[in-house]
Amino acid sequence: MKFTIFTPTFNRAHLLPRLFESLTQLDFNDFEWVIVDDGSTDVTKKVVSEFISNSSFPIRYFEQENQGKHAATNLGVEHAEGDFFFIVDSDDWLPAEALSVALRYIERIQSSEIAGIAGKRSFGDTMHDFPFTERVSTPLEMRYRFKNNFDLAEIYKTEVLKEFPFPVFSGEKFITESLVWFRIASKYQLLYFNEFIYHCEYQADGLTDNYRKLMETNPKGSLLYFGELLTYSIPADAKKTAARNFNSIARLNGHSQIWVLWKLGFRNYLRIFS
Repeated sequence: MKFTIFTPTFNRAHLLPRLFESLTQLDFNDFEWVIVDDGSTDVTKKVVSEFISNSSFPIRYFEQENQGKHAATNLGVEHAEGDFFFIVDSDDWLPAEALSVALRYIERIQSSEIAGIAGKRSFGDTMHDFPFTERVSTPLEMRYRFKNNFDLAEIYKTEVLKEFPFPVFSGEKFITESLVWFRIASKYQLLYFNEFIYHCEYQADGLTDNYRKLMETNPKGSLLYFGELLTYSIPADAKKTAARNFNSIARLNGHSQIWVLWKLGFRNYLRIFS
């Protein structure tokens, strides 16, 4: 069993050493580190070169023009050699036992309908608990049944991510990961477990803190996400929220919501706005 730890990065040369140091401490060593530099203008390439020179594990570094994390993830998946793909952002790091804990749960997967596993992240001194110890479920059920609105540490089978690449729109540099996680959920489930395998530290200039603005300024991907959300079996209040967000983003970008829905092919969902 081999893991690909994947890190998309953009101008985070000052943070990457912390992540690298955590990888050197991992108690399971059958992994590679794939880094995709999304058009950095700092000294990222030099820093990674130093990592490669001093690393006991394989590191592969790829560069692309600045296109956003989702496009970088597609490139990382394309080049991944591991059986399982673990996205670890450049401002985060892993506890020493992360992969050994993950492997313990991966070994419990007995169905081809399970696409991977999902553990917990710690946020400084804050750690959220699941209302169960272990459960096979989907991101949709976790969000809308168990009211889980915090980020998790998902590790997907690489072959599943190859099956569900992120859509990339010209001129847009962001699309929410939930779009692909929910698409995967239409065919597969995840094994969720109540242990943490990831340390998280959000940055003021990161995707999380700028989420709403990114949704508004990258409308094609955002409208696709909210449009697809309207097709899922989710609570009525969640559909209304998705419809309002769809409507707001469409109007901010000079389109009526009905025109955009028509173009996207969601003709049966126009009644949401009535």
